[in-house]
Amino acid sequence: MPSSPGRDAPGGGRRRVEATWELEPVTSLAAVRGPWSALAERGANLFSTWEWTDSWWRHVGRGQLAAATCRHGGGGDVVAGLPLFLVGNRLSLLGTGASDELGPVCAPVDRPAAGGALRRHLGHLPMPWDTFVGEDMPADLAWEELLRGRVTRRRASPVLRADGMSWQDFLSTRSANFRAQVRARQRRLWRDHGAVLHETEDLTALERDLETLFHLHVARWGWARAQRFAGRRARAFMGEFAALALQRGWLRLRILRLEGRPAAAMLNFRFGGSEWFYQGGRDPALDRLSVGFVLQALAVQAALDDGVHSYRFLRGDEIYKRRFANHDVGVVTVRVERQMAGAPTAGT
Repeated sequence: MPSSPGRDAPGGGRRRVEATWELEPVTSLAAVRGPWSALAERGANLFSTWEWTDSWWRHVGRGQLAAATCRHGGGGDVVAGLPLFLVGNRLSLLGTGASDELGPVCAPVDRPAAGGALRRHLGHLPMPWDTFVGEDMPADLAWEELLRGRVTRRRASPVLRADGMSWQDFLSTRSANFRAQVRARQRRLWRDHGAVLHETEDLTALERDLETLFHLHVARWGWARAQRFAGRRARAFMGEFAALALQRGWLRLRILRLEGRPAAAMLNFRFGGSEWFYQGGRDPALDRLSVGFVLQALAVQAALDDGVHSYRFLRGDEIYKRRFANHDVGVVTVRVERQMAGAPTAGT
């Protein structure tokens, strides 16, 4: 896409001038698949991909689509997507609940301008709404200023920034105790329990392997906590997206078996130069063998061996994530009231 006029942006490139962007309502996600996919590739965000957004909307989403695209003035290229939907009087971001980093779909250099475009879109939406709640938006942007809203929640989102390091390089940054645990626990599983690591490679095995993951996830967390991922609609969504991800080379579904029995499973995705740890499960009866820790270490090792620039653990400040991570990008929830967005209230 050609550059538009603007000032130099940090890190190189040109910062676009949002005031020149034209907002176009999206009546169907299918109609914007091409430009949306291109923008997600440039943004290197798994949860901005058209495949993720469309699968989520059809299986999990409800309400009314309120999305828009931003086109450079005078019929130029699409430079951002604004993924909104409306339920009742509340606007949210497409993918809410299932995703770990949401917001405008665009190249990194355009994120501030896209935030301004989102505020303008909120101010001109014809449909009645009272509140916009943007969950899990990147914490490094000044959303209070961009959207005239307020941040109501901050959450950790740990990352292992590889910066070209190998697995051995990574281990050298950890404590001697950590290194000893990784080696001893893995060695014990292979030596004493006939461990086998399986990675899903074809569609014929995908349904079976996903069922194993769902089963182990419920076993680990119990149905009350697991149903958000393992419930009927969530399974349909994940089944469709996982199949698409497998076809595109993004899927990293790994199952660790001990003596032929599934012990732990992990669902990751490889996109935009990063590996994204999405969900996992394990047999609680095998906790003494640290099967979850071993599988996580194997996944990180595979990612580093393949040269990813980051391994993303996603939202949550769990101890096991901090044992591997070396940075926290953070996510926030942003709340905007209709009057704050400059939109007229109902009946005016």
